[in-house]
Amino acid sequence: MTPVIVATIIVLAAFLVIIIAMRPISSVFSQFEVERRIKNGDIKFKKDLNRIKLREAIYNFRLITLLLIIPGIFSVSVSAFGWTWGPLLTALTIIFSVSISRISFINKSANKFYAKYEKTIIKFVSKNKFISWLLNANKDIKTDRLIASIDELKHIIESSSGVLGENEKKLIVNGLSFHSQLVSKIMVPKQDIISVNKTEFLGPLTLDDLHKTGHGRLPVIGEDINHIVGILYIRGLLALDIKRSTTAEKAMETKVYYIRDDRTLSHA
Repeated sequence: MTPVIVATIIVLAAFLVIIIAMRPISSVFSQFEVERRIKNGDIKFKKDLNRIKLREAIYNFRLITLLLIIPGIFSVSVSAFGWTWGPLLTALTIIFSVSISRISFINKSANKFYAKYEKTIIKFVSKNKFISWLLNANKDIKTDRLIASIDELKHIIESSSGVLGENEKKLIVNGLSFHSQLVSKIMVPKQDIISVNKTEFLGPLTLDDLHKTGHGRLPVIGEDINHIVGILYIRGLLALDIKRSTTAEKAMETKVYYIRDDRTLSHA
């Protein structure tokens, strides 16, 4: 076997390792966000837009390159070792190349190689319309990730950082759960309910305490919390004449609405 054949196999194997190890650079943003930023004048994201739109074509370009290198190794191996050992050497070269490509140093080097020539690759794929069409016939392919479930959307919202505050995240997540969330999951436990006895006099001190609760309405009870006889609307108490003694029973609304705890919030 001549040195030329040995050198050819080594060079082809090296290219095979590089192509297997390298990964095209992806944008950390969705296509929608990239296009939004470009529309707002941030032109540095045009490179990201090209990456997104040509992503499928670039991956297919990488695949075709692999399919060109492997037959090259096969041809050189068969011509040097014949049909007995040539295919075996080709198979071993592929297996060895895949194993080598997983080494961290090789992986980083391959990606640096891609980053260096990325602009040339993108320009080549985008300018050669026929090749671009051949690599990716569906030009209108949606490159934004599809969200498959409400739970996935909640996870994305909860794990986002810098865009939404904790209160905003909680508000959105709770809003997504509104139609399926049960009353029992969010209702106030009976022992924590703030109520007013029907015989309570609504003097200045009592009214002040009621306002401090922060609630717009309070249940009025008879014997205990299990006997709700009315609803006291805090806003309506502003019209009361505090000089005259008024009980909660006289100021309350007697219509009391009930909802089962196994109903959904949308039903409530």
